[in-house]
Amino acid sequence: MHTEISQHRLTVHGSPRAGGSYTIQLIIADRVAPYLDEEVKARLTTYLVRSRRLGNHIPHIGQREVEDARVAQPSSVHERALSLLR
Repeated sequence: MHTEISQHRLTVHGSPRAGGSYTIQLIIADRVAPYLDEEVKARLTTYLVRSRRLGNHIPHIGQREVEDARVAQPSSVHERALSLLR
């Protein structure tokens, strides 16, 4: 895994947790992400995987995605099982 910085975005390449590459706003990566709890991080990971499955090869995490992850309901056991099988 490696990263590169360009114009307010950090690009993470080959993230094992996220299942591939993604971009994240630098301010989110520096000032928000370190303080997110594991549940919110898991929801962001789910967002990245779903987004990639829908054809977005390098999804982006910004303020909206973080806020959506904070208020989202956890996936049910059934939903997690189906996702794992995909």
